[in-house]
Amino acid sequence: MSFKSLLTDPSNRLASWKGENCCSWKGIECLSSGRVVVVNLRNPHPDEVMISINNQVISNSNNAFDFALKGAISPLLFSLDHIQHLDLSFNNFVFSKLPVEISNLTKLTYLNLSNAMFQDSIDMQFSNLTSLRSLDLSCANLVPDFSYVFVSTTLQPKPTSCIHVQFDKPSILISDPEWFTRVYSYFDLSNPLTRVPEYRMVPWCILQLPKLLYLSVNKNNLNGNVPLSLLQKSRLDLTSIVILILVNKSLSGAILYWLFNLPALSALDLPMNNFEGVIPPTIQMKSSLFPSIVNLARKKLQGHIPTQLENVNVIDLSLNNFVGSIPAQMGEIPAIRSIALSGNKIHGPIPESFCQSINVLQVLDLSNNSFSGIIPRSLGSCKSLIYLSLGQNKLTGSVPEELERVTSLRCLDLNGNEFEGSFPTVIEKFQELEILNLAGNRFKGRIPKFIGDLNHLRILVLASSSFNESIPEGVMKLENLQLLVCPGTNCPVRFLRSMKD
Repeated sequence: MSFKSLLTDPSNRLASWKGENCCSWKGIECLSSGRVVVVNLRNPHPDEVMISINNQVISNSNNAFDFALKGAISPLLFSLDHIQHLDLSFNNFVFSKLPVEISNLTKLTYLNLSNAMFQDSIDMQFSNLTSLRSLDLSCANLVPDFSYVFVSTTLQPKPTSCIHVQFDKPSILISDPEWFTRVYSYFDLSNPLTRVPEYRMVPWCILQLPKLLYLSVNKNNLNGNVPLSLLQKSRLDLTSIVILILVNKSLSGAILYWLFNLPALSALDLPMNNFEGVIPPTIQMKSSLFPSIVNLARKKLQGHIPTQLENVNVIDLSLNNFVGSIPAQMGEIPAIRSIALSGNKIHGPIPESFCQSINVLQVLDLSNNSFSGIIPRSLGSCKSLIYLSLGQNKLTGSVPEELERVTSLRCLDLNGNEFEGSFPTVIEKFQELEILNLAGNRFKGRIPKFIGDLNHLRILVLASSSFNESIPEGVMKLENLQLLVCPGTNCPVRFLRSMKD
């Protein structure tokens, strides 16, 4: 009750906090023994709260800030030494310091103090929290302030510190993070508003954290090469890491073979960097409750496509410089859901091995390469397929009738090939189709009336083929159609409706 007395509660969120049985209070969860293990006081409307450049809480609505608790935290909260989950995010603790008593919560595994208006330096407050697995100190809902001003802190950063991260106002400064190497397993430097004017280098020594499970460096202004001396496998212990996300255009260096064989890794997400080199022929991920991902898009990678993918559900190697042909083994992976190889220099036929066995393939993007030959009939067995993009290749022949079994298809892009014959009649079976692009081929004849029955169609591109110029009347009545590009001078590009979707 002392905790409640120090706070302003304009929305009466703590109305149930009365009586001696705290286990019945809103936001409190207890074990059967009566010990409190969860305190969840997160603002129920966090997306509507923002911090202005003058350190003032503002709102996007008329009532959002009415749900934020305001005031000071009672030290008595931290006498509940069996708490495992503590969430105070998106409240207003009026630029107070982090309570030193937080070090008493030695069983804490989850701590979220984000956007809670704390202002302090982190020194040793968390050094006793050896069970901690997730810590969020971010302040992501800031109005951008490009005249960056450091917030004064009680301790200055040590030049030898492994990590120095200071967020925009209000800020929490990590000034002496040696304790991270003992306890921290979840590290997120993902924040488009994170600016570290004096320390722009990525603190790569966080890769030495022995219990690291999750690392995200996503969309910030940190930069620099991955130091080769650090990334020697013998110097690191990444046996526990499950998710590794490095999405940053300023990061560079050689791609490392052993990253693809970490025993616990389920998601390797490294797109939009300047990493270069050759990837290994075998990529092995750890299966988990969520899809395992390998995302190496938009790099300077080269060489051949890996021949062995173990426990990989999603792979994206698009916009690189891969050469050669697609290994037949790639089409035989039963658990793979998405394959994106667009924008490379891959040639040869599309393997007949695709979807020969039981499969769950939903996305196949082979566009902007140099594939030749015909569309394999085996793709008709990809019954889960929703996105098929084969555009800008050198494919020939016609669209196989076997594709009619792929009734879930929503996007079919065959543009810029050498297909010929009449309008593919199998398209009539694609009643969920939203995008159809047949431009730049050698199709001819009439455009069939059934196109006007594809009620979900949003984009229809038929230009640069030899179709009859007559567009079926039903096409113009399609309620969802937004873009129509049809052949001939009598049918220019038409934006029929807003393209906002």
